[in-house]
Amino acid sequence: GPCGGKFGGGGAAAGQSAGMQALLEELGRMVQLTEEHVREVEGLEMVCASNEGDVQAVKDLDEAVKAAHASTVQCKTQIGLKRIAARKLVPPATVGSAMQEMNHFETRLAEYNRTLNAVRIAMAKRRLQPMPGKGQQQLMLGQAALKKSRLDYGKAALPMATPSAAAFASGGGLPPALKARLPR
Repeated sequence: GPCGGKFGGGGAAAGQSAGMQALLEELGRMVQLTEEHVREVEGLEMVCASNEGDVQAVKDLDEAVKAAHASTVQCKTQIGLKRIAARKLVPPATVGSAMQEMNHFETRLAEYNRTLNAVRIAMAKRRLQPMPGKGQQQLMLGQAALKKSRLDYGKAALPMATPSAAAFASGGGLPPALKARLPR
């Protein structure tokens, strides 16, 4: 993997320490990038909250939340992988401080996840509320459209014809190849 070249097979302790430092710096950059994504989400959330009904702002926020979530997941995965590599390849004296720093990164990521979850909840609540100025009329139109789509789906899903029990027993309605397999 990407860590193999940094640690080497059996290099000097100083080389392994430098490798661990490079690994932690890489994780730090990933956490920083995730933090930037989350800050962007927070800014877009404020725009959406103050401009109800701004469709483009909502789309931008949705995309930013997806990017921030993906960055968070990727970062957590990398921390887990680097933690395993550190345990295997670094002397125990160096591992302790590295694990503390990785724990700090994970704590920051947990905070970012709480922020993202709060934004997702706010987005969901906004989607459930009628738009300003439309109120009950918009709600009724939405319910009518949903009811119509359910009715249309129900009609399309109905079977063409249901064979009677006697017709089914005699193989009525079955293709000839299947009729030939029925016991006589």
